[in-house]
Parts: sequence; C-alpha cells; structure tokens
Amino acid sequence: MNASRDLLRRNPFWLLGVSLDDDMETVEERIEELEDDDPDTDWKGIAQSLRKPNERIRWEVAWLPGLDADEAEKGVRSALKSERVAVDAHVALADTNLRILRLEASRKGREDLAEQLLGIAETWERIDPVAVAQQINAHRNRAALRAKATENRVRMALEEHQARMNATVRGEIDRLPTAKMVATIQTLSRTATENGQRCAPEAVREWIKIYERGCEGFFVNQKAAMEALTKNALAALKRQEAEKAGKITKHFCRALETWDSIAQPIQLMCQGEGTTDPETERVFEMARDFSLSLHNEHSETALAAEVVETLRRVFKEAGRLDQHLEQDENVLAEILLKKKEMQEDVGRTPPIDPFSAQIGVARQTAVEVTNERIRVSNKSIHPDKVTGLRWGGVQLSLGTTYDIWVAGEGRVLHISTRRTKVYQQMMKRLLAGCGLRIAAEITTKLAKGGTEAIGGMTIKDGGVCLTRRRWLKSDEAVWVRWPQTVAKASGGRMTVRNRQNPKMESSFSLRDDWNGVVLYMMLAVREQENHRQLSDWGRSNWED
Repeated sequence: MNASRDLLRRNPFWLLGVSLDDDMETVEERIEELEDDDPDTDWKGIAQSLRKPNERIRWEVAWLPGLDADEAEKGVRSALKSERVAVDAHVALADTNLRILRLEASRKGREDLAEQLLGIAETWERIDPVAVAQQINAHRNRAALRAKATENRVRMALEEHQARMNATVRGEIDRLPTAKMVATIQTLSRTATENGQRCAPEAVREWIKIYERGCEGFFVNQKAAMEALTKNALAALKRQEAEKAGKITKHFCRALETWDSIAQPIQLMCQGEGTTDPETERVFEMARDFSLSLHNEHSETALAAEVVETLRRVFKEAGRLDQHLEQDENVLAEILLKKKEMQEDVGRTPPIDPFSAQIGVARQTAVEVTNERIRVSNKSIHPDKVTGLRWGGVQLSLGTTYDIWVAGEGRVLHISTRRTKVYQQMMKRLLAGCGLRIAAEITTKLAKGGTEAIGGMTIKDGGVCLTRRRWLKSDEAVWVRWPQTVAKASGGRMTVRNRQNPKMESSFSLRDDWNGVVLYMMLAVREQENHRQLSDWGRSNWED
C-alpha cells in the first residue's frame, strides 16, 4: 500500500486543495474552479466524503490536524522533497503523518531508514486521542460544521490509520534487499530498546512481529539444519571420527550465529519487555543439550566449550538464559584445566616420599620406593616405567596377607607382607606416584577416543560396555553412558551396573586385574561426581 496515496493522492483535502478550516461554501467554490480546469474528474464525488462526519474523520486523521493551512502546505511540500519537517510537539499526529510522507518520498538512496522508522514510532507513541479530538473539533468549529468528533470515533479512526501506517512501513521494508532489510531491523531494534534495556515503542513492536512472521520459513529450515548437524556430529563421534565431528561442530556454530543474527531483533524486543523469546529458548536448549552430549557422552570437552562460547556470544540478547551459560562455562573450564594438567603429567611420575623396609620373618626382603627406583630384593623398576599395579589382601585365620605387584620394564615385582602399616605406606606411595601417572595415561587415551579393557569390562570416556544377560540367548554387550551407571565394590570385585537395568553389568577383580585399583578409584570419583550432579540438579529444581 502506497503511503502517499493514502495520505495525499486519495485524501480529499489534498486533492481539492482545501484545509481543515475551510467551510463547505469554500469547498463548493473550489470545486467549480477545478471543474473548469479538469471537467473529466468527479470533483463533487471526491468532496462528498467531507460532508459525511463518519467518513470525514478518516481523512481528518490522515491529514494534519493541529496545523493551519499555511503550515500544512509548507510541511507537505518539504516532506515530498525528502526534507526534514519540524513541527510543534503538541501536534504529534500531524508530525507522524509528515514523517510517513517523507518516508515514502525518500525511498531512493535512503540510508537512514531505521532512524526514520524510529521517529515515526516515537511520534505515534505521543499521540493522544483526546488531544486529536480537540484539534479536529477546533478545525470543524472554524469550518462551521455542527457535527463534533467524539473520542470514541477518533480512536476507531486512529486504529484504522495505524493499520495503514503498518502496511506502508511493511511495504517499504519489503522493497529492501534481504541483507539491508535485516540490518535495518537490527539497527531499529537496538536503538528502540537501547540494546534491550527498555521496552520499544508500540509501533516498533508491531513491525518486529511482522518481521518475525516474514522470517518464519527461515527459522524453521535453519533450526532443522542445526538439529541435523548435531545428530551428524554425535554420530561421527560414535564412529570414532573425532576430526569430522569437529568440523561439523564448527558448521553448527556458524549456523547458530546465522540463526541468531536474524532473530536478534525479536530477542531484543522480548528482552526490553522483560521476557525471553520462546523460539530462542528452544534453540538455546537444543545447542546446550548438544554441548552437554559432547562432554558427557563423548568427553569432547573442548568442542563442548566451543559450543558454549558461541552460545555466550550470540545469545547475549537472550536475558536470563545467560545464567545457564555461565554455569556451563565454569564447569567446562574447570574440566579442561584438569584434563590439561593430567595430560601434562603423562609420562612424568609425581615426586615420591622415600620409603624403605624389611619384610618377611624367616627370610627378610628389602623393599624401597624412591623417585629413582622401586626395588624388591635385587630387582628394581624405575617409577616412570611402571605400567601396571595390582594389590589386595587375603584374610586367613592367622591374619591378613597383603600382596602388591608392580609391573614394568619386562619384569614384575611382588611384595607380600602381613604388616598392615608397611602395606598401607607402600600402597600410598605407589598410588601417589605411579598410580596417578597411570590414571592420567588412561584418561588421556580415553579422551582421545580409545578404550581400556580390564577383566570383563571395556570402558571409554563417555561410558562402559556392560554385559546384558539374556534367557536362552547369548549374552549381549551394550554401551551405557556413565551418568546411567552405578559403581560398587564388594568381595574384592568392582561391579558397574546400569541404573535402570541391574541385569546389565560387568566387573573386574581388584586383586587379580592389573590397574584394577587405579580404575576403581577413577570410577569411584566418577560415581561421587554423578551423585553430586544429581544432588545439585534436584536441589536447584526444588528451589525453582
């Protein structure tokens, strides 16, 4: 719909060249002059709408109430030349109409469209129907018209006029190339809301809603594309294709940025109103779930942090969603730091407090643990070369016999003692030194997509392969994510079960399997972390 046709070229006041103050006698004289100059136009039909009060008010509202004839003519001619028109603040409707007229007239080469639209919206916000009714009635008094404009009639006319104004603005925006249209709406929303700090004028909110409806197709398609990217990335990780998953994740982050660039005006409008855009919430949760899956299920913490960082950057207009991101960022940053420290420790045994003792009764054996060697009698292994540890106790009628085995450099050292204190001190030093390094090596291997087999169990960073017992059928191996497992030690064995299906389990011996105790401690720590996360989740939801 063309603005000038609504406000001028279809407006009887403009077509007849009369003002709001002219009485009907003046209008008749003007018709006679026009018929002499252009007898083919139905000038009387055009003037007929000015004789009917209910129809006349429509054109009065669409004209320049509050301005006299000279001011009105000067304002219209300036607006048609794309010039700024300054009018008094009390004639907000006339100011709005002149701004709309200038908007349509200054189409070509216009670079200040967002500024013009904001000006229209702000002046429209100042319109007072009571003041407009008083201005129109003042004109009607001077025109010697008996019928008066009521406040209710003015409100109805303003609603109709607002619909025409919105159609005009939409038409102007639709004429823009897509990139310029998006940039214009982005600038308008940022300025109108002061970057989400205040509620935008009513007209701007209506225009952004029109913009949102126009972008519905893009939002649907882009969201579907992002969902497909998350599925492809996770599927690639399941196939141990970490490099491919990384590339897909980067594509996802770019798609997320593109989606957000189009959605920013909607987000800013909602933020200014103290709410959050529902569609933004859904996309945010989809991306956040993706980052959590990358970390929890596949131990791709770096990729998860990249997704969270992208969310932080692109969803800064999403209000309260930012609180969740801060929590995720802190957790992932802490995990990345720990992983980095562990990876740096790979191949380097932490310092060991020196320890030496004589064990045995009839035949004593010298044992020694230092930073240079672990020695049992005349055999020794350098701590950095230790590849396996086993230890445990067997309770007999005469007491408990403790055994420790240390493997490395092609040999095995065996320490057997009934002295509990010696056993505990040896175990403490071996664990603090070699055990932590072995744990770091295993963790690093798992983080890179490797697996670790021990006893009847195979583990990876994201989960564990459990055995499902089946009646009259062969047992089945099933991968289960760590948060869905529970780990328990009993009778010298470590057992991991599925929380929902206790029949799905695997186990290993703490005494007989190499590095069983190291893995037991790793699983125990993981189990404590699972309980802590569940506790925190339950507490936060209870408080909410």
